[in-house]
Amino acid sequence: MAIIKHEDLGKIRKKFRDKTIVYCSGSFDLPHLGHILHLNYCKKLGDILVVNVGPDSDIKKNKGGGRPILNQKIRLRTLDFLKPVDFVFLGRAFKDGEHPFSHLAEVLKKLAPDIYVINRDSGQIIPQIRKVAKQFKIKLMVTGRKFPKEFRDISTTKIVKKIKKVETLK
Repeated sequence: MAIIKHEDLGKIRKKFRDKTIVYCSGSFDLPHLGHILHLNYCKKLGDILVVNVGPDSDIKKNKGGGRPILNQKIRLRTLDFLKPVDFVFLGRAFKDGEHPFSHLAEVLKKLAPDIYVINRDSGQIIPQIRKVAKQFKIKLMVTGRKFPKEFRDISTTKIVKKIKKVETLK
């Protein structure tokens, strides 16, 4: 397990050229069992799991005020301690006017993973992600949430809503 820099992605492919590298990314805000189950699933697909943690500024843009709950340093360090994660790095923040898939293309080009796993929650951007993955000949796996029935409702957003509900009842 290691926290790496964006610039080190190419070194991983060189070092593990004969291994199956799996790549995934996410906010991982308030890491919970759902995240861990997803990472376990990703790890089972290959030998090396590389995880991209979204920067605070992007999460704030995507999820709104009050998010992220935990800052990027905490989220990065937390994922570094998780058993299935071999390498974790902080994604680059998007600048205004920048094409959202330019960063993805840069990561996929440097890392050259064999498999890129995304969640079906990515919705409308899946076709664009598929196009970028195809450009670099990377197998894209679009998955649903992979956990037992009793954990189906777990998500950071639902946890936050539940906490807010409890707070209003006080």
